[in-house]
Amino acid sequence: MKKTAITIQDQETSTYGRFTLNLERDGKTIFSTVSHPSGYSGSLASLEGLGYLENETWTRRKPVPQKVIQYFLSVEDSFTG
Repeated sequence: MKKTAITIQDQETSTYGRFTLNLERDGKTIFSTVSHPSGYSGSLASLEGLGYLENETWTRRKPVPQKVIQYFLSVEDSFTG
């Protein structure tokens, strides 16, 4: 599975397969958003708890493999570290 990461000052984008993690630092606040090109997205925190992303109308769910979630959590830890 292809994994990439790009860091620009207070932002970082990381991909795992077709899933993308966007991290952004705004002062002391970290925004962690996961998305899929099929129109699914959500926060990393909700993804960790639920195991899936929802579409923008919350009518469909996209399961996310645990290995993707764990990878994104490790990227977030490095970003906040």
